[in-house]
Amino acid sequence: MVEDCPPDIQRRLSAYLEDGYFSREGNPRPIFSDVRLMGATHGGLKAKVDEGAFQSLLYYRLGAVVLQTPPLRDRPEDIPTLVAYFIKSRADRDGRSPQIATKEAMELLVEYSWPDNVAQLAGMVDRALSLCDGDEIGVEHFPDLDQKRALETQLAEAETR
Repeated sequence: MVEDCPPDIQRRLSAYLEDGYFSREGNPRPIFSDVRLMGATHGGLKAKVDEGAFQSLLYYRLGAVVLQTPPLRDRPEDIPTLVAYFIKSRADRDGRSPQIATKEAMELLVEYSWPDNVAQLAGMVDRALSLCDGDEIGVEHFPDLDQKRALETQLAEAETR
């Protein structure tokens, strides 16, 4: 993440964003590069600037266009598309036909709150694909999520008694 860049990298990146020139390590000759740069942060970058932990000049240069993506828990309608993408990517990488997620497995994935966002979903799908021997990925291939759902159901039932 951009907030984790050391001060030297922040300084060099800020200078590059100012004029489009950079120098390779050990070669003082400047090189021009016309590229678009996209950075990501977990938020709180302004607080790091206020603390002096992040260069304010770089903060403002990076902030020319700010895109905010809502967390995955706020957009469950994206989960089936993301799951299909992760399954296809793994199948392409492994040189085999893609598996499909059962309706029940997809419901389980859509119901989960995904505190670690898309990276967590990708990891869970990858793990399920490793556990799956057949053509369908079922609830049983997401044991952690299935156990959490069972526990939540038991707690809800206990509260209604």
